[in-house]
Amino acid sequence: YRHGRKQGGERVCEIVLSSRVLENLPQSAVESTLCHEMIHAWIDLVLKIPESHGPNFHARMKSINASQSQFQVSVRHQFPLPVKPPKWWGTCPSCGIKILLYGGSALLLFWTFNAVKIVIGARGINPLVKQFFDQIASGRIDAAYRLTTKTYKQHVNRQDFLKFLGGLQLNKYRNLKSGRPRIEGDQIMLILNLKSEDKTAELPLEFTFTKIEKEWRINRIAKASQ
Repeated sequence: YRHGRKQGGERVCEIVLSSRVLENLPQSAVESTLCHEMIHAWIDLVLKIPESHGPNFHARMKSINASQSQFQVSVRHQFPLPVKPPKWWGTCPSCGIKILLYGGSALLLFWTFNAVKIVIGARGINPLVKQFFDQIASGRIDAAYRLTTKTYKQHVNRQDFLKFLGGLQLNKYRNLKSGRPRIEGDQIMLILNLKSEDKTAELPLEFTFTKIEKEWRINRIAKASQ
């Protein structure tokens, strides 16, 4: 279950199940997973409580498990994951920096972050965005992934995170500028516009930031509608 807001402010809520994980599993696995996500939706839309796997989730999960025997809801699934395709590391011949290769072709090419210009008004978020893209540019994908929240990781695993980044083709862009931050409760939404050096290509990315204790973390990343 994931939720957020479009650029115009309209709220979006959806349940997304991974066919890659569930397609070869029995129906009970699909029902269990769907019910798990529906509990998240119930907490968000009905109770209107910012909770992940807290007391309300556990109480409803136990109630559902006790009321039927077709499937059992759990906090973490134990389903077998498909075998991941091989990964390789390559070395840039000009700068010597390693880049990640996926399935024999470049997933992430080295992106010169020194050329990126960031204009962000939200205090504390500027360093986080810089750190996030700097980690990607240096090939430290796991470090960039760790800058996201637990909620994000529950819905986007590392493999999907890699695929998402690869699809962005970040090597095409050299400039980064932000729109005006929007505050929604305890979250900040921000549109970051990536532009190519000749300004002919543009990629708007919508980030949602949440403060965990004293540090900001990325709670959502998605392509924004142009």
